[in-house]
Amino acid sequence: MVKNNYSSGRNEDRLASPNGGNIEQLWAADDSPGAHRGDMMPIYGSEATFNINTMLLENIRSSDYFRQLSVIRQWDELVDTIFYDVKPEFGCTPWLRGTHKAQRASGLCSGLRGVANAGKPTTGFILLVKAITMRPTMNQLRGLLDHPDSAYIRAIGLYLLRYIAEPRDLLNWFKPYLDDEDPLYLEGGPQPTPPPITIGSLARQLLRTLDFHGTRLPRLPVLVMRELEEGLKEWDAADMELEKLQAANDADEPPAKEREAPARPKERETDLARGRENERKKREEKEREKTERPKELDRPKLKEPEAGPTSPDKIAKETVDKEKDERSKSREKEDRVQRDRERDRERERERERRPGTNAGGGTRYAQIDHEREREYDRRGDDRRGGSGGGGYRG
Repeated sequence: MVKNNYSSGRNEDRLASPNGGNIEQLWAADDSPGAHRGDMMPIYGSEATFNINTMLLENIRSSDYFRQLSVIRQWDELVDTIFYDVKPEFGCTPWLRGTHKAQRASGLCSGLRGVANAGKPTTGFILLVKAITMRPTMNQLRGLLDHPDSAYIRAIGLYLLRYIAEPRDLLNWFKPYLDDEDPLYLEGGPQPTPPPITIGSLARQLLRTLDFHGTRLPRLPVLVMRELEEGLKEWDAADMELEKLQAANDADEPPAKEREAPARPKERETDLARGRENERKKREEKEREKTERPKELDRPKLKEPEAGPTSPDKIAKETVDKEKDERSKSREKEDRVQRDRERDRERERERERRPGTNAGGGTRYAQIDHEREREYDRRGDDRRGGSGGGGYRG
């Protein structure tokens, strides 16, 4: 098999350092306040994949943004990054809405070239993997769940628990947040954006389902699932009513132009207004260019005349073709003369082997017969004089 020497080295770097330089946080000394290594939360399951779907994890590890996060070593700095980088227009689902497809990519090295149809992971899930690699402590995890400034920080805390926490401890962790009414736009992407949900509904969804927005959550033991179903019974009616309402909205969904847009944060409203203003200015600039453009520039360009029979290209082509024909005829003539000479030599040798010839060149009749055969061959005539293709053989 031929070795591929055209790799950019990106895949080799990813295999050598899967987490792209993202390692544990800087721990405080034992005799000083702060996060200590002995207090970090253990990972239930695989410490290599963090129980995350392989396709999703490999796309996160291959992103440039994830590698840039390797400079963050302090937990507070990571929390600030989540606050500023996770935005409502991108959401906080595993895949950016509209980019993930179920079928696999085809083609040579499609995954290595970065054109796989798996989709693009959201900033929220990239920061989730970064948080897991930093190995948070119990207190740091509680700080995420109870953060007062951003619902997305709290959502990442719930994700982190669902992936690495002990399954039998999940209900105790999630119980204080099952009734939380803090809203967040879970799905971003192109307009129209789906309506917001609450932290409580997100927590119940993470405990009830395995298929979560295009990815697969870690499977839970059967006994743990039964315990969760028993603990979530009091929310069954609310969740079923919410599912029916969503199904009805999907069935009677109005056209995109008539659909009422959900409430947006002030920052997003400002960005949209700025974008509309820029589009209006561009349209006015185009209209101004059309009105101020000289009429001479709007005239259609004359079509250039096509090459005629006496064009230089045609003359050159005819000359080349003529030279080729002459060379071909010359080669055919030389071949014909050479064949005649070979034929003559062969007949000379044949006459010398026949009886009745002498050293002087043969009898008179043999010479006449030789001249006749040569003339026939030259004219291409198949006729021969006498029997056996010749005249009298002396």
